[in-house]
Amino acid sequence: MLIRFRRWLVMMLPALLLALYAVWTSSPLGVALEQRLGLEMLFQLRGERPAPPAVVVAAVTRESAQALGLPDKPHQWSRAVHAQAVERLHALGARLLVFDIFFEQPRDDAGDQAFANALRTAGNVLLFARSDRQLIELGNGTVADRQVLLQPLPPLAAAAL
Repeated sequence: MLIRFRRWLVMMLPALLLALYAVWTSSPLGVALEQRLGLEMLFQLRGERPAPPAVVVAAVTRESAQALGLPDKPHQWSRAVHAQAVERLHALGARLLVFDIFFEQPRDDAGDQAFANALRTAGNVLLFARSDRQLIELGNGTVADRQVLLQPLPPLAAAAL
């Protein structure tokens, strides 16, 4: 009897694991966890890679923010700071500028306007957009998963590439 159970378990284990994986990855928690940990794990496995020689990464760090007398978190900065960065990098001959900060909400009007003007003048700035996952109830316990692309603040998006 025990031998039959072991044979059955050996034959069924792959199917059970596959079914468990399918249930896990179809749940919102499973998808979020897999995306978060899976991507992180891939970056860990790959290891750090230097930027190509023609690319300069201007990272925003706590130390750089403190050196400039700014709050630690870039979402607390006036966008006039970003405008100054764009103006300076453009003047230095940067061919393309890319922000990986999501400019979603308006801040101070003067800073937002200065940033939009700098983006428009430079003409070579890409702004980060992000996707948002929305679960839609369809009735009878059925849920649909919808991905929506969220754009930056409209005046900034219109001024960028």
